[in-house]
Amino acid sequence: MEHTPTNTNKKMRVLATVLFFGGMIALMLSPASFLLPKGYWQLGGMVAWIACAYVLVRFILTSYTYRITPRSLDNDYPLPWEMDFAVLRAQGKRRLIMLRLSLEHLKTTFYVGDKDYRTLPEFIDFRAAQVYNYTVNADKKDRYMLVFCSPGGEYHAVLFEPDQTMVAFLKEAEKPIDLE
Repeated sequence: MEHTPTNTNKKMRVLATVLFFGGMIALMLSPASFLLPKGYWQLGGMVAWIACAYVLVRFILTSYTYRITPRSLDNDYPLPWEMDFAVLRAQGKRRLIMLRLSLEHLKTTFYVGDKDYRTLPEFIDFRAAQVYNYTVNADKKDRYMLVFCSPGGEYHAVLFEPDQTMVAFLKEAEKPIDLE
């Protein structure tokens, strides 16, 4: 199972454009030192361009793919908790596996939405978790969080934007079937 969320960051595109042209204007005003000293204009222009580069790379040029794959190719019909959850980052033609966690260690899956995940009651027990943000859109409403517990007792939380079939599968994977 695989899902790649669509990038709908119109606000981030506008922000990148404003930062780019704001940096250009600041650098063009640097010889006009009658307003401010030249160094302040140059510093402001460079900060605007660095912020523009960050917004471009993080929200516009990067896409994430979420995959649920079997751990081994020997098992033709694996159970949900015998699979792995992986996040792949793509920038241009380059694809890189950012995260791969076993669904066997999945503790909980909960809906975050557009709220701050740190204020949700479901997250209070996992405040010490290392949080990984793999969302594509800055203002997406359909965000979920997965919380994994490593064999060492450390918690890892993944913030992502799945589709509904992936959410249903992950909800099933967090509650193993009792075979007895």
